[in-house]
Amino acid sequence: MRGAGGEVDHAAAERLRLRCDIEQITPLRHDAGRHEAGVAPAAPPS
Repeated sequence: MRGAGGEVDHAAAERLRLRCDIEQITPLRHDAGRHEAGVAPAAPPS
């Protein structure tokens, strides 16, 4: 879902949470502005 780009599809996120029994504990965020500004997103933890 993150790699799709564009706006967050909240309905798709809700379906994913229901299907995978995920509880959202932090709000969804979209970092498109950081990419447009030339700022790389933080590296995922290894």
